[in-house]
Amino acid sequence: MRRYVLRIALSLTIALVFAAHVAGIFELGIIDRLEDLSYDARLNLTLPGGVDPRIVIIDIDETSLRQEGHWPWSRIKLKDLVEKLFDHYGVAVLGFDVVFAEREGNYVVNMLRDVSAQAGDDEFSEKLGAYADQYDPDQLFAEALEGRPVVLGYFFNTDPTKVGEQTGALPEPTFEEDDYITRSIFAPRASTYGGNLPVLQESAWNAGFFSTPLIARDGVIRRVPLLHEYEGSLYESLGLAVARVYLDDIVLPLFAEGVEVAGYPSMEALELAGERIPIDADSGVLVPYRGPPRSFPYISATDVLKLTVPDAQALDGAIAFLGASAAGLADLRATPVEAVFPGVEVHANVTAGILDGSFKERAAYTRGAELGYIAVFGTLVGVVLPLLNPVVAMSLVFVMLAGTIGFNMYLWQQGVVFPLAGSLLLVITLFSVNAVYGFSVESRSKRLLRRAFSSYLSPALVEQIADDPNKLRLEGETRMMTFLFTDIAGFTTFAERVEPKLLVSLLNEYLDSMCGIVMDYGGTIDKIVGDAVHAIFNAPLDQPDHAELAVRCALDLDRFGMEFIEKQEQQGVKFGVTRIGVNTGPAVVGNFGGSRRFDYTAHGDAINTAARMESVNKHLGTRVCVSRTTVDLCTDQHFRPIAGLVLKGKTEAVVAYEPISEDEASSQRVKDYLAAYELMKAESTEARAAFEKLAVDYPDDPVIQLHLGRLTEGEVGEVLVMAEK
Repeated sequence: MRRYVLRIALSLTIALVFAAHVAGIFELGIIDRLEDLSYDARLNLTLPGGVDPRIVIIDIDETSLRQEGHWPWSRIKLKDLVEKLFDHYGVAVLGFDVVFAEREGNYVVNMLRDVSAQAGDDEFSEKLGAYADQYDPDQLFAEALEGRPVVLGYFFNTDPTKVGEQTGALPEPTFEEDDYITRSIFAPRASTYGGNLPVLQESAWNAGFFSTPLIARDGVIRRVPLLHEYEGSLYESLGLAVARVYLDDIVLPLFAEGVEVAGYPSMEALELAGERIPIDADSGVLVPYRGPPRSFPYISATDVLKLTVPDAQALDGAIAFLGASAAGLADLRATPVEAVFPGVEVHANVTAGILDGSFKERAAYTRGAELGYIAVFGTLVGVVLPLLNPVVAMSLVFVMLAGTIGFNMYLWQQGVVFPLAGSLLLVITLFSVNAVYGFSVESRSKRLLRRAFSSYLSPALVEQIADDPNKLRLEGETRMMTFLFTDIAGFTTFAERVEPKLLVSLLNEYLDSMCGIVMDYGGTIDKIVGDAVHAIFNAPLDQPDHAELAVRCALDLDRFGMEFIEKQEQQGVKFGVTRIGVNTGPAVVGNFGGSRRFDYTAHGDAINTAARMESVNKHLGTRVCVSRTTVDLCTDQHFRPIAGLVLKGKTEAVVAYEPISEDEASSQRVKDYLAAYELMKAESTEARAAFEKLAVDYPDDPVIQLHLGRLTEGEVGEVLVMAEK
């Protein structure tokens, strides 16, 4: 019981550690890492796949760089690109996954101005200045943006050391500075930003940030923020801004009632065009990836500029994102679906998710639900597993793992992302710890049991106890058992007259065989006292036929004893007869050796009676003497009654029997003996004559001679009072 308590305590401690992690008391990095991997696995298993034709990537690819020159391209070229996308191809919205933070200027005009200034031609310099303003690339690009649904990109910086280093201009915030709005969400907070030139920002329809401060510790983009805070106002992401322009609607915040009181941000979603967009505490959304890269049509930017787009219809009415897949432009990101993924396509996936309402939701209540799962199932598994055998425990763990995964996938299909790794890891950890603990402790227990009982029991019985220690009650129990005692007649005198080496050799040979026979019949060697063997049947394991086993064992021991005597006589050694006593009765059995010594033995009056059954053999002239309580339990064994014995210290007679073979039982000698015994038992006057005739016919039968002597001396009946033990 103690080892079960220890295993349960260990299991509950593990569950408590997991619960503390979920509650945020401390962090177990391995669980977070496994949770990320489990999320990636679920995502990849359920990717919708296919190509979404509504959104097109205008790709600054390697071909475009070779054809149009290195990036950044001139604003004149970009002006041309914008005009062709809207005027020729008819795109609905254009989002820029790039920022235009610096002025370009007209380098040709500036060069001519410098030359004329050096030549002293002030009039020509003034004319060049007028042309410079008229043909300013930034101004021309801004004019191309004017009136067209173009969304520029910019970035926020969350590094607190870079305060005050902002460049360019920001768009109008999605939510103006408002204490309640700001307090209702833990949006990433920017210290500075990199915006577009004011002339471009003023001309563009909108702008959205493309920075991704919610990148996981492993560098994988699983979440992106839809809102970013700067100086108390909230700004929208590029993907959200493009969707808002495309849907021609405003973004509304949705609040959860009563959550703010509990210390959790109350803004739980955004609403756009009637669609709910669930956000987490950081204003983030899980990117609803459609599939691997190029899940949206890709069109090379140079084909747009040259009006050589293979499928012009793909752009008509589509949302377009201008971004780069060329490796040299360093806009390749790690995602759950691909290690190298164009950053522009991350924004495209977000916009598609807004249009489809396909975001998975990691709701605020999932932490509480996971904590409840850990507490309930952790406690249940921790308490139950130690009580189960390995097969049942493994089956239970398999069912729990399968059920957890199945329920988790059901929630996933319903759009809810419920933590999985912590639950699975908890169950696996509890099973593993219990298995390892059980293996080590049970192996140690088995070794101790084998060591303790190897001298008591046969190897087969030792293994049974080792495999199922519950069958063993070392603390003590009362059992109905059969006890067998042996002793060698005249052994003390024999030991005094032989050499010590011969004595040790003979006794070891004799006892090895005697103990081997006892173990062969499933008996337990209680102890060996000098030349005597004390054995128990029906302990520690159940033996329903313990009485018959003990009697058959006694007959085999007697047979071996006679053979051993004959063998030693051939060597010139006179070895004594083995006397055996058997009795059945209740006794207390268990470990009576205390905490320092193992002594599995039994105590009770039935044991003393068995010892007396052995000792009376010398008075009765028999070699095996069995009590009535044993005989009554033997249905397949034959006996003849010897006498009713009033043992020393007792007042009631115990009827003693001698076990005989089936052939002996049917012999004339036994039939005549039983008839004479009945006359003696009935105190008939004919008993003496009957035994006199038996003594003549069977002069070598010691029991017949015993009763004839008693009857001759005038005794009557079957009862003998034993004056000695």
